[in-house]
Amino acid sequence: MKNSFFSLFLIAAFWAIVVISCGNSEYLKDYSVEKVAVTGVTLDNSSQELLSGYQFTLTATVEPAEAYKKEVRWASDNPNVATVIGGIVTAKSAGTSIITATTIDGAKTASCTVTVPVVFIESVTLPEELTLVVGESVYALTFTAVPAHASNKNVTWKTNRPNIAEVDENGVVTPKSRGIAIITLTTEDGKHTAICRVTVLENLLKNGGCENPKSLNTALREWTPVPSLWFRDYYANDPVMPGQGLNYNQPFRCSLLVPTYADFFKPNGSGAFFLNSFTGAWMGILGDQSSSKSGVTGGLYQLVDVSPGKYRIGATIGFRCDNGGASIKRYETVKILSPDGMTTYHADTIKTTNIKLYNNRATCIVKVEGTVDIQAGLNTIRFQIDQRSFLSPNVAPVMLFDDLLLARLPE
Repeated sequence: MKNSFFSLFLIAAFWAIVVISCGNSEYLKDYSVEKVAVTGVTLDNSSQELLSGYQFTLTATVEPAEAYKKEVRWASDNPNVATVIGGIVTAKSAGTSIITATTIDGAKTASCTVTVPVVFIESVTLPEELTLVVGESVYALTFTAVPAHASNKNVTWKTNRPNIAEVDENGVVTPKSRGIAIITLTTEDGKHTAICRVTVLENLLKNGGCENPKSLNTALREWTPVPSLWFRDYYANDPVMPGQGLNYNQPFRCSLLVPTYADFFKPNGSGAFFLNSFTGAWMGILGDQSSSKSGVTGGLYQLVDVSPGKYRIGATIGFRCDNGGASIKRYETVKILSPDGMTTYHADTIKTTNIKLYNNRATCIVKVEGTVDIQAGLNTIRFQIDQRSFLSPNVAPVMLFDDLLLARLPE
């Protein structure tokens, strides 16, 4: 009996100790670990000069080394001049800012005075020349200030001929009519100036951007297919590749500039490489975009009324050259012809020197640009784009085109 009573006593005593310990865990913890209070904090820099846009790092040292809580909070008294995050200070604009580190334990402080000096603009530049087409593009001019970290980069924009080219407060230029305008930038700091000469063209071609198809994968409006007999007659005396060529079919089609329709070269899908090189929602196609077959002989043209003077012509052309360039064309592409198509006034051909290659030489982007003088006596010309298809290895690949341009240059 005594043994049973003694056993119960021991059990009760054990649980009493457990309850007391659990109920006073914080009390016990406070006496088991000695907390060392923070007595101070210092920074590795008490002052710093920093150019706008630059950064440096402040390091806080909390004392004593064995302090229980060493965390600090950072603050800037003038965040418009300098900000601080985790000790990393970023200069924003000219002025003075005090960066303070405050300990969480004891609220001890240390500070660094950051001075951001005023940096004056020494010079400013713009692109010297810019060419835009009415109704087809706007352009955001960007300027370069020297030094790059100048404090005040506020500028104003002005055009001398707003009827030809407008410019807004952000430097965005909008072409209005054919001619030449001078865009002038003036800095608020120092009144430095820079100018850009803007040439504005009016495209004489209708639907030159291929943006007005009759329907998906059909002929473009305003353009006439080049007849098969023209190829036979025009190229009859070509010493290397005489005659019309092979595989005459649908001369041209059009397609949406979206991945579903731009993936012309299945199964490898390299048609996607063309997307960033064409503008608008549509482009023209010479060839069969439904497979990897070679292109077809064909083309399109437009008759344009002209007067004597100098004209700018242009086009963006894309095609495949998987065979290392053997399929690059000879005389095909953009031409200025007589209305019957048999007299050549100008012909721009594709050359390997102006080909941009992608995807291991599979995809080529060519910018055709040039000028042509229209002589007195010519009232109508024929603007044409065409290609021929021949036996391997000179098979003409599928050819894409966009941004066809014929515009008289301002005098």
